[in-house]
Amino acid sequence: MYLHLLHPLLHISILTLPLPTFSLPNPITSPQSTPHTVSTLHEFSPGTWVENLAVRSTNNHILTTFVSAPQVVQLSPSSPIPPQTIATFPGYTSTLGIIEAERDIFYVVAGNFSLKTFTPTIGSWSVFRLDFRDCDPQSHHPNNNNNNNNNPSSAAKNSAPKITKIADFPTAGLLNGLAILPSPSPSSHPHPNHPNPPYKILIADSNLGAIYTLNPHPPHQITHTLTHPLLSPNASATPRIGINGLHSRFLGLGEGEGKGDKW
Repeated sequence: MYLHLLHPLLHISILTLPLPTFSLPNPITSPQSTPHTVSTLHEFSPGTWVENLAVRSTNNHILTTFVSAPQVVQLSPSSPIPPQTIATFPGYTSTLGIIEAERDIFYVVAGNFSLKTFTPTIGSWSVFRLDFRDCDPQSHHPNNNNNNNNNPSSAAKNSAPKITKIADFPTAGLLNGLAILPSPSPSSHPHPNHPNPPYKILIADSNLGAIYTLNPHPPHQITHTLTHPLLSPNASATPRIGINGLHSRFLGLGEGEGKGDKW
């Protein structure tokens, strides 16, 4: 499990921690807890606000976003390759939500957020696609013994994704968490963690208490899906942050007469 510690005034460290062993009530017998080793992968400088993490399914590298910088940085948990800035977003101040939608295809939120006033710039938010499929996997796969794996400059050279802006959100307050909304057709997503197209992306607006649905495939429609008082920030809260993270889950409700599962 990957943990990140957040505070704009402190050093930020990314740590690795094995999943703990949970105690279960009797009569079930559970194994005793064992000591875990925590190690620091990287310590960022003071003033850095690490916002979010996503783990690449192809090599377990960690992609990090930052409220304090418009960039995505990649860290390797199992190799000496130093952190690599693999994406920057000119004209923006921050990156927030990030998610892997398909194998080595990620979506990330970029926009403007002031750390001095703790307020976002309304209408400054966009969603980008990071496509790693054309990157050289031999250069940065943690289990690869190719000579390039021990050459940090080669790894940095070959690991930059293709960056594409998918959509602007001219009325959004503060885009934040992302989640994948799979297609209703079971055949379109053989693996729930990596659905094939067509799928859509749910996006939380922490400032306006809303959820949008984005079709990341042409023509990139945006739908204002839900607004609710329970999703809105507290009127006296500073910063004004309501709904934050999102998680989607789909369940098969049973098969019938060749129609497949109902979703």
